[in-house]
Amino acid sequence: MELISFPEREHKDIKKVLRTKGYSSTVRSCYELNKYKANQLYRTPWDEIIKITKVTRYRKAEDIPTWNKMDKGMKISCRMAERYGNSQWDFIEFKRKL
Repeated sequence: MELISFPEREHKDIKKVLRTKGYSSTVRSCYELNKYKANQLYRTPWDEIIKITKVTRYRKAEDIPTWNKMDKGMKISCRMAERYGNSQWDFIEFKRKL
């Protein structure tokens, strides 16, 4: 099963949200565009199985649904796609696979 990576600083929060709500999301850009597909299963770095439920492409960072919840570091990371990528972001929604 393919691994989906997350920044290590986000592991704790993602695990908590998956345990309490059963779903979460992430944003990918540059070389990770089109990498993750809806209805596919992936293994997290902490060995949990998740299922991608939806992937939506955005062309403006501010349009990403979680933009206002992102901390400064996450926003800087997203902005790198404007500078070094093609100004596109995949907003990936996923759920915990029981």
